[in-house]
Amino acid sequence: MTTISIGELQKNISIFKNLNDVVEVIDKRANKKVAKIIPEKNTNIVASLAGKYKTDKKYDKEKAWEIYINEKYGSN
Repeated sequence: MTTISIGELQKNISIFKNLNDVVEVIDKRANKKVAKIIPEKNTNIVASLAGKYKTDKKYDKEKAWEIYINEKYGSN
């Protein structure tokens, strides 16, 4: 079991990317346990949540930049 503080979790949210064991979140100021996070087996939650934005064209960064420039300066 891994124990992390709320501050560490806020600084490094990528801890959940490859979660293999139980993570216990504690509040150092109040000195109490806040949460216990148990990973699901054979499930990559991050990839499934981010997947819907990877294929959607309106969330494409380059396309959004192109639209912004065209609106600001007019289409060339």
